[in-house]
Amino acid sequence: MTVFERQAARSSIFGNVTEVISPEECGKYYNGLIRTDDLYGGLWLPNDGTGSPTDLTMSLLAGAKMRGAQLHEDVRVESFNSQIMQSGRKRITGVTTTDGDSIKADIVVLCGGQWSRQMAATTGVNVPLHSAEHWYAITKPIEGVDINLPVMRDPDALIYTREWGGGLCIGGFELDALPIFGGASGVPNDFAFNLFPDNFDHFSSLYEGAMERIPALEEVGI
Repeated sequence: MTVFERQAARSSIFGNVTEVISPEECGKYYNGLIRTDDLYGGLWLPNDGTGSPTDLTMSLLAGAKMRGAQLHEDVRVESFNSQIMQSGRKRITGVTTTDGDSIKADIVVLCGGQWSRQMAATTGVNVPLHSAEHWYAITKPIEGVDINLPVMRDPDALIYTREWGGGLCIGGFELDALPIFGGASGVPNDFAFNLFPDNFDHFSSLYEGAMERIPALEEVGI
């Protein structure tokens, strides 16, 4: 609760509406779906919300195009172009893509996400970054869950939940997260929009914490 109170005070500096609330209010805002007898309180962010990743991406893209940005789809950067400066340092001057285009640029920004590490390695730069497996479960519809249900975060149980099709999307952050593909071989270039096989043994400790907070999960399927 001390951390929550500090977060609320810090948020107010930036104009974010953040309220420290009682256990009873926590239950009220979550439509009576959560156990509150073991809570000291919580944080309520009335202006918090969720958005569609696809819609947000397309909105950002539209704004970028309006300002002159170009989009090249279905290609990837195959190599970085460079030259050696008088100082002896190497300077990136552009990129070559898989369709054969050589694009010159004064500045190249590496935004390769989970591929950034192996892309940067081709030009001798070390990026200490690697993706971890992130597990989540989608429940069947639950009475009391509606589209306006807040996102709920339980930092002690390391979980979060949000409404999803009348049920809940339940995710969490494992203390012993597993690096994807073993961590050594990198990420395949064509690994996109794919899911890993189920690993409920690894996810079970998080789901048990979710059931402690939301008793309805003991009865509903996923």
